[in-house]
Amino acid sequence: MNDVVFEANQLQFSYNKYSDPILANVSCQIFSKKFTALVGPNGSGKSTLFKCLSGELVPNQGQVYFQGKNLLQLSSRKRAQKLSIVQQKNEAIPSLTVEEIVRMGRIPYRSFFSDYRQDPQDSAAVELALERVNLSSLRNEKIEHLSGGQQQRVWLALALAQEPEVILLDEPTTYLDIRFQLELLELLKQLVDKEELTVCAVLHDLNQVMSYADETIVLNHGHIVEAGKTETVLCSKLIKEVFSVSALQLRSSQKRKVLDLYLEEVQ
Repeated sequence: MNDVVFEANQLQFSYNKYSDPILANVSCQIFSKKFTALVGPNGSGKSTLFKCLSGELVPNQGQVYFQGKNLLQLSSRKRAQKLSIVQQKNEAIPSLTVEEIVRMGRIPYRSFFSDYRQDPQDSAAVELALERVNLSSLRNEKIEHLSGGQQQRVWLALALAQEPEVILLDEPTTYLDIRFQLELLELLKQLVDKEELTVCAVLHDLNQVMSYADETIVLNHGHIVEAGKTETVLCSKLIKEVFSVSALQLRSSQKRKVLDLYLEEVQ
């Protein structure tokens, strides 16, 4: 049986008491050592659920449990040692090098006055993070000189330097060229399959979800429509009902399952 990393229990969230809830009685589980995708149309509630899981938002009702404990009762330091978050947009910090930014991932393990270079474990974690995302040769480059895809890898390296058990990513492929999208998703999949990390990401491209996600949670109108194994969840019926497009599951020349998405002709 899969171990549960996150459990959301009857979450409700709205920004004020006069607006309709963005999340309405949402319950779901995210399993250890799996790549889970959160998907749904714009306004479905997936980014709000992501923010509740990360602790950025506090639900009006319900609880989020992380490894069996109430997420909000964990100290920010303890949380950061187990859980890394990669936001959709990150502000590049001018004049800082790649290594200096990745080094920030060690903050949860250091006292205010300590120097990570004097701690072999900190140094090793930074080196490994740079190596994992193939940025070792660019360690001394200023981040503003990097491409969008390279910058996204810097933020992932920062997250990896925390030595987390779980990584949450909010639309990590947005604004990236297709090559960088696939490189990032391949890296995340390797982290899950080879290094047994747990990854949960908000994604839009259903074919990328089909190719990389082990589990998929589908939201619509603030409710979870379906959750489970990706190739089972992303069936023609559900895609038609939730996304208003037709779809067929096909097998590619690379023996991957892909979705043929199309609009039916209007009679």
